[in-house]
Amino acid sequence: MGNQRPPDVRSFSFIDPDVLTKIRRHIMSQTKIQSHEESLIKIKHPWQPDWVRTREDVEIYLQIMQNYLYLAKDERDWYPPFLVFLEEINGKVMVGSILSKWSTFYDPHVAGKPDPIYILREHGVNV
Repeated sequence: MGNQRPPDVRSFSFIDPDVLTKIRRHIMSQTKIQSHEESLIKIKHPWQPDWVRTREDVEIYLQIMQNYLYLAKDERDWYPPFLVFLEEINGKVMVGSILSKWSTFYDPHVAGKPDPIYILREHGVNV
């Protein structure tokens, strides 16, 4: 892996190009996001870090993952099949989800692939 470089960020393909129009949201209640973080931890994918709670967190997480995609042999084994997040819209807490292209037929965690968070930490990335 010595001379490998991170791929160009523009080649990111975890989610459909028009993902921002396909984000699914479900109303939790009319309370603040912090009161729902415990629920989010229960429904998130095992590979989604606990700190990824908002849409902005998802964007940061995906950028980190994209920057180190070169550490993976297969893109499907690098990203979780879905990510969930909380956001407040018009005073209501919504649960959003973003699905990978393979979310309906492949889960690397179930397939026994190594968690990319551990791989990142082995390479000195603090996630």
